Amino acid sequence: MLDVTYPVDARTLRSTLFDDKSSFAKAFSKHTGRSNETHGKWRHKQGCWERDNSYTAARTALVGAHQVLETQWMTIAKHDCCTVDACALTPDVPFGETFVTKVRVCVAPADLDDADGSGCAVGARLMVSYELAWVDKPPVLKGAILSGARKGMRRSYDQYTAVLEKHLKVAPVGAAASEEAPVATTPTRPRGKLQAAVSRTATLGFVLSALRWLTRRAITVAAILTTS
Repeated sequence: MLDVTYPVDARTLRSTLFDDKSSFAKAFSKHTGRSNETHGKWRHKQGCWERDNSYTAARTALVGAHQVLETQWMTIAKHDCCTVDACALTPDVPFGETFVTKVRVCVAPADLDDADGSGCAVGARLMVSYELAWVDKPPVLKGAILSGARKGMRRSYDQYTAVLEKHLKVAPVGAAASEEAPVATTPTRPRGKLQAAVSRTATLGFVLSALRWLTRRAITVAAILTTS
């Protein structure tokens, strides 16, 4: 979905995007109208870093304001390479109990052409991909859900890069975002966590369905008692 290079070193880009003390997340939230936001601290678990976030996403033309529950896992490799996998639950959106959204963000060093063309300048490549993972069998409106998700992700990461450029105070020098969204590879380390998230979503979907059924049942009973 996104593949762009910035004229900063990889460690700077990683810190800007994911450091607990970075102000980028706050600036992005303000720009996109998020509210009720909480960011957990990174903690080391099972060979990678993990944190939990939550927020209320602003209303859009496609969906109303809704809660997002997200877990992120960060793996830091050699040469300041970094991969962050995220799994987000959006139970309040239409059919939100039927899927989870997985996002993968990769940061890696990149060589840039400097002023004399020697190709020795330091840069950082930012790559983002996403995938909708179905909790069970995809619903009949699978195509509409995928189309809405694609539009929502495109709008979100257009805003993401706009805020990032202001934060870094530099413009990208590499490839622009791609219209076709590549599928995010399923993370290896947090696989159990993703399965747990899917399980929680399925349970939540069952509870919501049960509540809706009970509400309709109560309304029906109340109507019968009123007319009797």
